[in-house]
Amino acid sequence: MTAFVDRLTAFLPNSQVRVMVGMAEGADLLVAQAALDRHLPVDAVLPMPLEQYADDFGVEPLRQLREMLKHPDVRCIELERSHAAQEDSGLSVQQQRDLLYVNLTDSLIRKSNLLVALWDGENSQLPGGTADTVLRYLDASPSKGSSAELGFVDDSSDATWGHHFVYWVPAPRGAATGQMSVTRPCYLSSIGESLLRRHADMPVGLRHQLEELDNYNREFAALTAKGRLGAPDSLLRALPPDMAVADSSLLDEIDIEYGRADALAVYYQRY
Repeated sequence: MTAFVDRLTAFLPNSQVRVMVGMAEGADLLVAQAALDRHLPVDAVLPMPLEQYADDFGVEPLRQLREMLKHPDVRCIELERSHAAQEDSGLSVQQQRDLLYVNLTDSLIRKSNLLVALWDGENSQLPGGTADTVLRYLDASPSKGSSAELGFVDDSSDATWGHHFVYWVPAPRGAATGQMSVTRPCYLSSIGESLLRRHADMPVGLRHQLEELDNYNREFAALTAKGRLGAPDSLLRALPPDMAVADSSLLDEIDIEYGRADALAVYYQRY
């Protein structure tokens, strides 16, 4: 993970890399620590309030989690309960808890440019689990009721389907001792339902996405330094001051990015 973080930040010298983690016991905490060791900001996205989430942790991992949440580079985000969990009182306690993890998966999928998975490569069928997150992120989830086994294809071509990619670090689950057929990290893209392509190196499609993102940020910084961009516009300023807005911190971040993109667009229109 540390080696991957180093490669990614070297590839994005003009962009801020943030690591978003569900902070579950085990691999999640290792990923968060690898990011903090490299001075990267971490969004600790908890699927439920910490007091409730603590039931899924042992004593020592819970201590590690609480200490990590105090780190100045960690921003803790406690997700609100999904509408399904709120409205369906007929669900068991475990089913409602599963929905909270599904809600976490939805949040990671929506907000991530690149998903990193420490995973054994098995389809566990666990809602909101690693396999579920990977397959949904790559649009490779099996159709409802399908029992198709998960398959992998090694392909050296640059052909990819879709715009999402996963960096896969093969890792056994829990205390598993069996041999894994894949041991080297690689990138994943989707071929179709339950079928994934393994890439030994960064796929060209992902490389282009990251290059465009970094060029955009570099260009904005350079034009700002030269005083060539006007004051950024804001959509939030147009709202009534007494209007109650949900997720205001997220909207603030979106508004800042909108202002940057709009300022660049206006500059090039004038140019």
